[in-house]
Amino acid sequence: MNIRKNTEKIEPTFLKDSIIWSPILNHEYRIQYQQKEISIYFRSDNNINFEYFDFASGMGKTFKNKTANFKYFISKKSLPQSYQALSLPPIMFINNDCRQDQFHTIFSTKRIEITSRINNNFSISMTCDASKFSIKSNNQEIQQRYQKVVPKIPIITGKYPIFLDSNKPNFSYLEKMYNDLLRFNEEDKLKLQYNDSESLCHVRAHALHHLLALPAVKVYKFWDFYDWKNYVDDKAWIFHCAIMFIDENNQGWICDPWVGLNKKLLTLKEWAYRNDEPTPTKIMITSPAIINDIIDGEEAEASHFLRTSSKDTSDAFQAIATSIFPNNPEKPLSIKSFIHSFLKKSLQEGAKNKLIGFNDNGLFKSKSSQKTKESNAKNYKMCGIL
Repeated sequence: MNIRKNTEKIEPTFLKDSIIWSPILNHEYRIQYQQKEISIYFRSDNNINFEYFDFASGMGKTFKNKTANFKYFISKKSLPQSYQALSLPPIMFINNDCRQDQFHTIFSTKRIEITSRINNNFSISMTCDASKFSIKSNNQEIQQRYQKVVPKIPIITGKYPIFLDSNKPNFSYLEKMYNDLLRFNEEDKLKLQYNDSESLCHVRAHALHHLLALPAVKVYKFWDFYDWKNYVDDKAWIFHCAIMFIDENNQGWICDPWVGLNKKLLTLKEWAYRNDEPTPTKIMITSPAIINDIIDGEEAEASHFLRTSSKDTSDAFQAIATSIFPNNPEKPLSIKSFIHSFLKKSLQEGAKNKLIGFNDNGLFKSKSSQKTKESNAKNYKMCGIL
């Protein structure tokens, strides 16, 4: 975004969402929500060129591809799903109580002024409503718990707060979900998806988390490049990323169907120690709102990922999103299922008083006469079902 000087008084620009492209200096932007308004101004002591600024995550990017990350704002995508369902304001200010990993207070914002200083330093002033709610980050808890699982590999949790949902799924549910995922995607299909997103494992992980819509965290494992010399020549990676579900017993389960074509969910220990890989130098567990920031786990891009990411990453995301699950509406699995559906609909419309449903063999249970049952059977036989 190129910040331009505005020399004449003009009407405020009303935004459709929390992202501003090429913000104008000293111009007023407004966001309306729930009969309220948020006013936003950009000030500057020097010239600075922004491509965009996303207030949903507190991130901006210059035309020189440098990011400006404001720790004052928090992404709704990082909150537990129970909070994401609420009608929260599009811009939320997060206030730390100065003790790491302690309570954070979320405010709705009324007025924001961002001032660019010399040497790319920024200052920010805000006017906020009263506190909306308090929420505890789980970084320290996660670091301590999973460090015990892999005691010889340093565990870090990144610089962005991690908020776990209190309503965690049980393992049986996660296992069934993963088995269904593999049923929809045979090995050849998984390999094709991998090729369409090669070197973009963090994008695959984000796509899978977005589509499954289950509470999860992102997990990154890192290697020293030279540790690969005794392993496969074409797999000298710096890092690899996957998503990790945390079940009701606080057990972590890695969901990574592509690399290794895993037939089951993996524990963190199984994922960290693989026979075809060197031991990672460290593991980072971070918020699901983190996508590309593999160094610090600080820049939360999930709110407007497809709008602000590069073409390569957005193409990889869409390649996974359009392939991994069957699209609706689906074609019938067989002519039999099609006829079942057709006949059921016809009978529901014309003989609701007789149709009860299907029995285990796929035939109608009916209150109708023997003659009607024989007629139904004849229709099925004509269609090649019986």
